Amino acid sequence: MGRYGSLWGAVGRSGAAPPQPRPQLLQAAANRRQRHTGQLSALSTALTLGGACARIFTSVQDTGDALLILTYVASAACNALLMGQILYYGRAVGRPHSKAD
Repeated sequence: MGRYGSLWGAVGRSGAAPPQPRPQLLQAAANRRQRHTGQLSALSTALTLGGACARIFTSVQDTGDALLILTYVASAACNALLMGQILYYGRAVGRPHSKAD
């Protein structure tokens, strides 16, 4: 693992920040409130989810750093939540919304 031996040492060397799940959680909350995903792209969400899963695999194989793996698992879970919302709310597209008077 090198002389730093952790996620933060790797981040310091690379200048990259670990993934943050907060934006995906805020998007998921907005989707739930609005009961649709708006213009959220299924393709980009699927690719982001696939990339997060690939990062989990490569992190397990290359580093074994539990903290790094956990951040990618959290990112993948948030992206899976968004993908689930796209699939769930995608069925409602085109249906008229009922108004309660």
